[in-house]
Amino acid sequence: MISNWMRAAGVAAVVMTGAMTLSEGASAQSITFAGSTAGCFGVACAPAPTATLLGLSFTGRPQGTEGVAPAVVGAQVGIANLGTFTLAQLSNNYAGNTFTLGVTFTLPPGTTPATQTFNALLTGAVVNNTEGGVGVDFNNIPIPFTFADGAFTLKVNDLDLGPGQTANVTGQIIVTAVPGPIAGTGIPALLGLAGAWYVRRRKRQLAS
Repeated sequence: MISNWMRAAGVAAVVMTGAMTLSEGASAQSITFAGSTAGCFGVACAPAPTATLLGLSFTGRPQGTEGVAPAVVGAQVGIANLGTFTLAQLSNNYAGNTFTLGVTFTLPPGTTPATQTFNALLTGAVVNNTEGGVGVDFNNIPIPFTFADGAFTLKVNDLDLGPGQTANVTGQIIVTAVPGPIAGTGIPALLGLAGAWYVRRRKRQLAS
């Protein structure tokens, strides 16, 4: 009797171990974001890899990995480089000018079709700051991106730089929907099957 009980307990332990492995795999899932940026100065302009306005210049970010976030709704990842601004030493009047940032995201790996891209244009006002530098006041409303297996939003931060300085445009990605179902959702069913197997085995032993 002890031998049979230990054997059943061992099977349950194996199932439990497998369940924990699946659960850890599920929590380790992540979404990789990749893309590129371009920019331009002026109203109704067409974003390009580089752009210049007086002593202010912009260089877009080439195609590359932008960030990795856990596959959990509400997860947030900071984006450190959405393009680079450089300001010359000489002062200029930038009041009344605008800047447009073009962002292109490719689909995260594992989605279909793999060649699909998402584009967004984010506008900002170019202003002189009180220290002789320049600021870009972006529209900070999060931009939604929806793909076959999930969704996320992109928010771009305002930027300030002084004469002779260089600064990156930064932002945040927030996951708003994740692929499903994820691994591990069948764990309760596995545990239930293990319990049912043990009950049937005990009944047979008592009947004999």
